[in-house]
Amino acid sequence: MIPRDKRQAPQRDLLETYLEDILNPRHELVQMGKRIDWTACEQHFGQLYAVEAGRPGLPIRLHVGLQLLKHMYALSDRDILDRWVENPYWQQFCGEVIFQHRFPMDETTMMRFRHRIGEDGARELLTMSIALGQDTGVIAPESLKVAVIDTTVMPKAIAYPSDARLAGRCHRQLVALAGQGRRHQIPPDLLQAAAGNDLASGPLCPCPPVQADAPGAAPDALESGQSLQRHR
Repeated sequence: MIPRDKRQAPQRDLLETYLEDILNPRHELVQMGKRIDWTACEQHFGQLYAVEAGRPGLPIRLHVGLQLLKHMYALSDRDILDRWVENPYWQQFCGEVIFQHRFPMDETTMMRFRHRIGEDGARELLTMSIALGQDTGVIAPESLKVAVIDTTVMPKAIAYPSDARLAGRCHRQLVALAGQGRRHQIPPDLLQAAAGNDLASGPLCPCPPVQADAPGAAPDALESGQSLQRHR
């Protein structure tokens, strides 16, 4: 459903912290937020939402502001949300009036907004950023003649596929398959072998290295005694 703007309160609350009372009006993000045509953004991206069906979405300025801050500071979705709660200038740039202490959304919501706007929406954000840079004098007309394409590496919560982790995963799949042995008609000896060693109970530990003795060195007394007892 089309997002609703709930940030305009009829009267000020004495117990809340208003951003306009604590921010420097000369800050770059404050000045940039005044130059961006947020109404045009809401009209352009508001067409992607249903008119009446579903729950009202989050404000479009919040979505667009987070995407702009993400690329301005080269941060991941998780990092941008963590710092948004701590930075009042970022909150004011995204349209907040009162200082917020909770996350505005999660990483999945940011990803869904990028999927919703698609390539056309990303191109619209890029065009808006270029127009803003030309308006403020940050981008020179000569710099638009050459485009440099680069990729940004973002951290992801993906585990490295180590041998121990893959072995444990294979064992868990074998145990799950052994539980369905009757349906798959697996021989009993294979079922017993699959469920015999519990690799999923803990990580695999490598064997300690064995250091070879130097040539001509005398054998250890303890090892010599153990070898004599074995040969008796």
